[in-house]
Amino acid sequence: MTAREARTVIVVTGSHTITAGYGIHEILKRPSISLTARVGLARSAASSSSASSPPDYTQYLVGSALDQAERRGDDIAIFWPMRKGYVRDWQQMIALWNYVLFHLLPIRRSHNDSNVLISLPLPVSRSTHAYLTQIFFEHFNSAAITIAEKPLLSCYGVGAMNACVVDLGYESCDVSPVIECMVQSNANVKTDVGARHCILYLAHLLRRDQSLVKAIQTLLRYTRKASASRQSEEAALKSAIYALAQQLLEEGLVLDEEAFKKGAGGMISAVDGEDDEGNFDIAAALVEGTKKHDDDDEERRKALEASQDEEVDEAILASITGEDGQAGGSTDEKAVLVTFRGLKLKVGPERFRFLEPLFRPELLKDVAGASDFGIGDEPFGAGPILAEANGSGISSSHDSYPVSTASPDWSQAMPLPLAIANAIARVEDADRRPQLWENLIFTGQPAKIKTIQLETISALSEFVATEQTEAAQVLAEPNPLQARNVRALRVPDFFSEFKERNDLAPFLGGTIYAKLVFGDPQAKAFITKQNYNEAGPNQAFSVKLTA
Repeated sequence: MTAREARTVIVVTGSHTITAGYGIHEILKRPSISLTARVGLARSAASSSSASSPPDYTQYLVGSALDQAERRGDDIAIFWPMRKGYVRDWQQMIALWNYVLFHLLPIRRSHNDSNVLISLPLPVSRSTHAYLTQIFFEHFNSAAITIAEKPLLSCYGVGAMNACVVDLGYESCDVSPVIECMVQSNANVKTDVGARHCILYLAHLLRRDQSLVKAIQTLLRYTRKASASRQSEEAALKSAIYALAQQLLEEGLVLDEEAFKKGAGGMISAVDGEDDEGNFDIAAALVEGTKKHDDDDEERRKALEASQDEEVDEAILASITGEDGQAGGSTDEKAVLVTFRGLKLKVGPERFRFLEPLFRPELLKDVAGASDFGIGDEPFGAGPILAEANGSGISSSHDSYPVSTASPDWSQAMPLPLAIANAIARVEDADRRPQLWENLIFTGQPAKIKTIQLETISALSEFVATEQTEAAQVLAEPNPLQARNVRALRVPDFFSEFKERNDLAPFLGGTIYAKLVFGDPQAKAFITKQNYNEAGPNQAFSVKLTA
């Protein structure tokens, strides 16, 4: 079977989520798999392991097995093998990919005839390229492989050769200019604020609602058991409110639909009462889409399963909250009724302020947990690349993972608009910069919030020329290199499965890219198993870029 005839698997790897699925269809389809990129290990096994003797990938719990262990109350160490785009433990990454390929798709290792497109966030070093090639041929027995940078796939997803890709990640935002389908790694900018901080900030706002807090505290008294994790009441409350904030995000309830239809961002209308002036050209169809998406029910089901640790009698739930929500709940006309762990809770318009930390990081100063560096347990640093980068491999990476245990100074943290401006300013070819301002691509989970584009474009007004600034120039001719327009691109409507889903742009782009690459009979941009057997991992660097 030739590479053109084989099945193609797309695996888009992020620090928080891995999306995957079979890629090439007559009608391009959404990813069939979405896996949280974390692994678990029995605490006893974790305590007896070290960087010099790390656990094998087969020892880790992944996906449903990890979820079940947590529900049983097992003593499990939780690891996040990738942080801010940097791999911290390769054995743990192998465990994730192994679960995706051989448990969720599924593929048989002994008869693996699938081509694989694997995507990683920036930076993707030469060492990473070689080791990733080795993993997929030697561990997973892949038929052929191509490796692509995530920002490039986002460009393919929206049909742009030149763009500035804004990946709204879990722990940080990653801004990457792309010129002529070449990712400008030297211009890449990462911020310290991501979706996790926005969720923490929303939880901080929700906690001000005493009626909501009281209802959740009452629920926790019924569900807490001696055999459970023995969290303190305060820690349990904090965890529950965070879960509620996360549910609001996943159900799309952090978007102010009314303000959006009027052209105003939810954050601005909720805080300052200001409207977007409409001075910038935003893709017209941003205001035409449907409110719900085909997969909302599936996402809601997953969120509900993750949040329901214990079942509570309906009579007890009814005694805590009524049909209209908790006693003393918000009476604002924009308040929404949410079902959380069986409770009916009324949440006010503070939910529309979800995006604020991206634009005003200083708001995180008093938010509990925002300055915490550690998420889960410390990985062991398994993998030859890590060992080369640091003798112990712990808290480091082949790409110099930026370890900083000090609490960040949120007053000095870079807001998202400034990060975009800095990334574009780093592009060496100044003639290209105005085009990048007009081709912004927002991706990542928060990209489903339609107002993120409006908010960012409004905030970027200080970096572009206006009629007033041009009129004030001494010279008659305006500066041709000065940006005058800011525009956000989206996935074209003719990809019906991906309509209004910019968060899935990397997967869509991966499907298009894979079709072009693996359809090339000369195999210029992918490596076959035969090539690998002849030349080894360094075969990756003999690949010629397609025109």
